Amino acid sequence: MTGSNTQALGQKTPAAAAAQGGTQRARVFALTKGDVEHAEAVVTGTILVLSMPAYALFDSGSSHSLIASTFVRHAGLDLESLGFLLSVSTPSGSVLVTSQVVKGGQLSFDGQTFEVKLIKLDMQDFDVILGKDWLAANRANINCSKKEVSFRLPYGQNFTFKGVKAGVPMVVSALKASYLLQRGA
Repeated sequence: MTGSNTQALGQKTPAAAAAQGGTQRARVFALTKGDVEHAEAVVTGTILVLSMPAYALFDSGSSHSLIASTFVRHAGLDLESLGFLLSVSTPSGSVLVTSQVVKGGQLSFDGQTFEVKLIKLDMQDFDVILGKDWLAANRANINCSKKEVSFRLPYGQNFTFKGVKAGVPMVVSALKASYLLQRGA
């Protein structure tokens, strides 16, 4: 996790965003591999975010769905203002402030496509955290012991996403792996 989020050129400053829409609060259960290594109430796995592979954490302990600033930058995703500041409480007790969301957020896995409001946040070990907001909207249930997420779609179809059962991959996403190879890391 890094210090604070920075504003992209042309974006409103946090003070301007706060003046327009105030500040709202959010909570995140985990931001790093260390936070989830022994957690049983989360599922991890690879999904596609706007057709780009992303390492995701399905986390009912997070109030909102988030996307890593580095993933946004490397994937060249477009951002727009939330219209307010979002103050995110982290497991370490620190607070991160953000005011941007991915424009036209969409993710897919297991042949299904979903709309998602992904809020940009500085985090290291996950590309995406799918929080309670998205899980509830998509009628998802996390089966902790099986490391699965079951969905009941509005048109009656059910399906299950099977997550990673043991550990967290060393490389977070194919996109980051490509970036690291290009840099010679």
